[in-house]
Amino acid sequence: MLGLFGKHKQAVTVGMQIASGGLSFLVLDVKSRVQPKIKDYVSYTIANGEPLDQLAINIKQYVEENRILKAKSCFVLDDEDYQLLTVESPKVPDDELREAVTWKIKDLITFPIDDVLIDVFLFPENNRSTKKIANVVVHRDVIQNISSFVESVGLNLLAIDVPEMSYRNYIETTEYHEKSIAVVLIKENYGKLIVVQNSHVLFSRSFSIPYNGGLFDNLPESEIALELQRSLDYYERQLKQIVPSRVIFVGENITDDKVTAVIRESLNQEVIIGKVENLADSENQHLYSGRLVAAYGGALRKELYL
Repeated sequence: MLGLFGKHKQAVTVGMQIASGGLSFLVLDVKSRVQPKIKDYVSYTIANGEPLDQLAINIKQYVEENRILKAKSCFVLDDEDYQLLTVESPKVPDDELREAVTWKIKDLITFPIDDVLIDVFLFPENNRSTKKIANVVVHRDVIQNISSFVESVGLNLLAIDVPEMSYRNYIETTEYHEKSIAVVLIKENYGKLIVVQNSHVLFSRSFSIPYNGGLFDNLPESEIALELQRSLDYYERQLKQIVPSRVIFVGENITDDKVTAVIRESLNQEVIIGKVENLADSENQHLYSGRLVAAYGGALRKELYL
């Protein structure tokens, strides 16, 4: 990989995520702002309890060898790093939203309010009488550790994103970007359903499942199907939304043969196994496709290159 990007400064962005026992690191060529292309992708395994110091050394070596020092980057949070809380939007100007919602959610979080950082995004308006707002709540220590890590490897951290946003960015690169579609993340003991439509995240719900995440571990298909049915039923009946016609599965060792008729026949949606197009190591995408898609979506964040 030495000198992969040549001698001159390259128009690249970097997306990364540490999750599922490893780090996914994706470099995107954004010379063509209309159609960015994947330049490289690397994945590192992190042993249980292993400090990030050695990982930082490996990433810094890669950054230096491939001449992408100070490249603009986006770090995507792991699902365990934050809480996503939905509340009614206060009737205040947009620039006062963050401060206003603090008082709405302080009793919903497990940390003192002064120990967390809060970011917000509005759900698109629909036929409901009240606006809903999503609140991303992250402990300050998490943000500090991420900032220190990215700085130590020689990259320029421009954004820290939640997976909901990185999956939305990924969907925009597919043929389904103008339609309502659900992304389902399945990993060890954990699942999440996210609905995206017209570049907006409309819904996100997490659930627990008995899945070990290994290559030879069967999916708990009945449990997954039940959770997805519950989620989509709530989305349709309570939120008054039209359910997506397609569901894309990503995660730990998610393959076609694992997603059998139990899931496919339980849902009224077309089931698709997610992948990233034009990736050199396409045969091994299933290993950690959730982490790969998150890193790809992070690198696609438009503020990094527009």
